[in-house]
Amino acid sequence: MNRNAGIVLRIGFAISILVSSLTACKSGSAPESAPMKDPRSSAAAPLPTDAEITSLVERQLAADEHTNRAYITVQTERGIVTLSGIANTEDTKQSAEAIAGATYGVKEVHNDIQVRAAPPALAIPAERPPINANKTGGPRTRRR
Repeated sequence: MNRNAGIVLRIGFAISILVSSLTACKSGSAPESAPMKDPRSSAAAPLPTDAEITSLVERQLAADEHTNRAYITVQTERGIVTLSGIANTEDTKQSAEAIAGATYGVKEVHNDIQVRAAPPALAIPAERPPINANKTGGPRTRRR
């Protein structure tokens, strides 16, 4: 009986610690006026400057397989990002907006990207004749 009482006591102690830690987490939540925190660290991080936000968004757009071929310009003013330029599809336009909106420090995104179909590819012959070839395809020779 003494052994069972010890186990119950330990379980009760563990539950009380768990409840008190959960209560402390709930009551210790940050007020709305607290500075934003970088989700990758536990310390409060200062908000990036507009130039840093622009650079972050441009790098993320260049790294993304859907937006890396689009002609997109990024401008940031007071944390508000404006995207402009040309995309081939509506999906590319939406991907760019999602990437910008998910960037740390961005408050709002204005998406002014125009969707236009890509021009048809120029027909390039599979094999080009050598530059120094004559009409028969052989090397040029001098006539005397």
